[in-house]
Amino acid sequence: MEIGYKVRDPNGPQRVGFSPLSFTKIRGRRVSSYTAYLLPLLNESSPRANLRVYKYSLVSKVILQDKKAVGVWYKRHGIPRVAFASKEVILSAGTFVSPIILINSGIGPADQVAAVGAKLVKELPVGRSLQDHPTFAVTPVLVSKPEYTWNLENNITFEGIKEFKEKGTGPVTASVQGAEAYFTSLRSLFSLESIQSPFDYYKWPDLQILYSAYGGDPKATDISCTISNVRPVSKGVLTVNTSATSMGDNFLPILKYNYFSQEREFQTAFEGIYFCLRILETSIAFRTMGPPFTLQPYRPCLIYIFRSLEYWKCYIRYNTRSGYHSVGTCRMGSGPEDPKAVVDSKLRVIGIDNLRVIDASIMPNVPNANTLAPTMMIAEKGADEILKAYNKLKTSNMKSSVEYKQFGEQNK
Repeated sequence: MEIGYKVRDPNGPQRVGFSPLSFTKIRGRRVSSYTAYLLPLLNESSPRANLRVYKYSLVSKVILQDKKAVGVWYKRHGIPRVAFASKEVILSAGTFVSPIILINSGIGPADQVAAVGAKLVKELPVGRSLQDHPTFAVTPVLVSKPEYTWNLENNITFEGIKEFKEKGTGPVTASVQGAEAYFTSLRSLFSLESIQSPFDYYKWPDLQILYSAYGGDPKATDISCTISNVRPVSKGVLTVNTSATSMGDNFLPILKYNYFSQEREFQTAFEGIYFCLRILETSIAFRTMGPPFTLQPYRPCLIYIFRSLEYWKCYIRYNTRSGYHSVGTCRMGSGPEDPKAVVDSKLRVIGIDNLRVIDASIMPNVPNANTLAPTMMIAEKGADEILKAYNKLKTSNMKSSVEYKQFGEQNK
């Protein structure tokens, strides 16, 4: 309110303003998609007939017959196995692995399919629309009152751990990032391409600012401000690292994000920096932490005037990282006529029968907020489409859609 922005519900439609951070937590513990959706089914007194979970299993490719998915190849404890489907194969391996499974199966760009030694079955732009929220932190911002900062030595105690275990409350449950802001840059509001866009798109927030009581040094009294460009223009590409040793290799995908490949993205980021510093240096709330704030110059950028545009451009280039919101490598489109599409609106792989991709990789563009809730909604939508396809949408006890046939029963 102090600088003209309201406190908003961040889950509302395209809200500009500040809010406390929202978390998927119960009693201080994270509630993941596994905890919320799968674990209750596994804990039922009578397990569902259509659900079997095989841990330690790495799928490598889809088995195709005449452009129809009939099963998957996978390894469990290093032993090659196969699972056959009576209806459909559904890939939910995420933005990095779902496209690689498709490429290994002969579905994707011709050069990538050839690189992994597979036979081309269907040429699609798999991996070609990679997008993320480029993110960087303005830090360290030193403060004179350490009680307003968070660090491991001062804030984690045995008493706090006990409180967390017994009550699910206390400092152990806290996030060091306590508040966020969404706002729309002037570059977006007044640029020609934005004004001509549909649905008042140019008014949608394009910057997310996170304020943290922790600047990165576990012993220092510093805070930080993290800036994300949540409506980036740049898109990248995912390719397969053919020297990777297995599907479990952390270096399996090669990611080229092309962050800040367009000058206008720097202009948006500059506004985020100035907004961040305005709050830190002039607001009453932050001044109570004790002046002065000391923003230390970043050593690799000392050749530029401190806080100049060239300095900040250098700073951004050195410090930008992933926002961990990668999407788009199995992009959804309108159908076979869409040259950028890998799946259609029902999440079916174009040109391949009985094969769907249901995960964050299908998003055509990264949303201008975190991707957790949208990914869960994609899963809900995919589940409805599958139930509709087999006239089971209103049936509570669906017959098993996958029949597993394995080579051996050992190591279960």
